[in-house]
Amino acid sequence: MQNKNILITGGAGFIGSHLAERLAENNNVCILDNFSRGKKSDIDHIDCAVVDIDLASKDIPQNIIDRTQIVFHLASSVGSYKFYQDNPLEVLKTNTNIDWNVFNSFESRPINLFYASSSHIYPASLQAEIDSAPLKECDAFPCDPSLSYGWNKISSEKYLSYYSGPMKIAIGRYNGIYGPRQSLDLKRGSIIPVLIERARRYPEEPYRIISKGLEERSFCYIDDAIDATIKMTEELSSSNSIGPLNIGKQEKISIKDLAILIKDIINPDMEFTIDEQIQANIMCQWCDCSRIKREIGWEATTSLKEGIKKIV
Repeated sequence: MQNKNILITGGAGFIGSHLAERLAENNNVCILDNFSRGKKSDIDHIDCAVVDIDLASKDIPQNIIDRTQIVFHLASSVGSYKFYQDNPLEVLKTNTNIDWNVFNSFESRPINLFYASSSHIYPASLQAEIDSAPLKECDAFPCDPSLSYGWNKISSEKYLSYYSGPMKIAIGRYNGIYGPRQSLDLKRGSIIPVLIERARRYPEEPYRIISKGLEERSFCYIDDAIDATIKMTEELSSSNSIGPLNIGKQEKISIKDLAILIKDIINPDMEFTIDEQIQANIMCQWCDCSRIKREIGWEATTSLKEGIKKIV
């Protein structure tokens, strides 16, 4: 992928900023972001155009639409599991408006589109028990996501599956992506950066988790996820559609063991506490990634311990 005019929605966010950093080395990159979560400081070093825009309420400027060849659509309202639980309608409305804006802007144009979906689309019933089987792409139906965030993603996936026009489409279902520049918001952030931030602030901030910690999750380092994202999109040179494919690392760890791992890396002497504020509905979330390996030859290679050490 070289000398292309590339648009990244949500390009100042965690995944978007890493993607922009990689692609800007050999392409003309334009970032759209409203900076509700992403930081300008995370993209200041990247040679790219930046447009401050809220895609939930404003149209993409026509001059940007006209020159774009490839779209990586990452923009959405995101947060922790508790954030999704506390703001279900807001998340659904915002993300639906964002998706429709992007799809409508490009549906009549011969561009390549990567849509960032999520493992949150999978039915809650398949994730309700410890040691549940890894989720395969075909498990998404019949639909029963536990969060409105997942309902938005699966409905947008379905829209794209019905689409017939000049766009070529790749859909990646991200699962547990983590790495540098992830949000450190203790209320809204993902579990790995939140635990790392708590460890850094200790003892002023207690080092704790807010559930029993028995629930199991899978985590994929950002560099591996970016490799998959780019490789999937490059495959559109010989195919009209790719995916949906799981993007993750096919291994799992309990939240309690994750907290202990981070504790041992940063400060083994910290006191670790469990504060059962929430009861997890999703007890085991990890994905079968054999299909993406088989179809495009990608596999995550960074171990969890190695990835956490790169952050701290």
